[in-house]
Amino acid sequence: MNEPDASFCENCATPLTPSAQPLPVYQQPSPLPSPVPSPPKAGVLILPDNSEIRITASGRVFGKLDLAKASTTIPQDELKFVSRQHFTIYQDQGRYYIEDANSANGTLLNGEEIKGKGRRELKEGDEINPAGAAKIQFRIR
Repeated sequence: MNEPDASFCENCATPLTPSAQPLPVYQQPSPLPSPVPSPPKAGVLILPDNSEIRITASGRVFGKLDLAKASTTIPQDELKFVSRQHFTIYQDQGRYYIEDANSANGTLLNGEEIKGKGRRELKEGDEINPAGAAKIQFRIR
């Protein structure tokens, strides 16, 4: 490359004009920023009166008191069949699972008894029915 104040090209001896500007130096473009991962979607239980219980990523055990506090439409005479620790919902690698917590009266998932059958994957719109006391819908939001 020629010196900034050179009058002639050092390679070919062509006269340089004062208006000649050096070619811009190529610069590597900066890398694009990594996309920001969207937060994981939260699982939600929709109770008969449309009240909601959010499910944390770490999971949670649900029982009689949770349903009684969250919903005003589940009759007390139905709640007596729900155990204090009735079923567990938790997340594992982006998927939600439910498992009966060895409740006295079992848990139905879409009409199928899951007590003693281990964890079952939950899908959008699944219906959970603890002890036949309430139809609860699972949603992802």
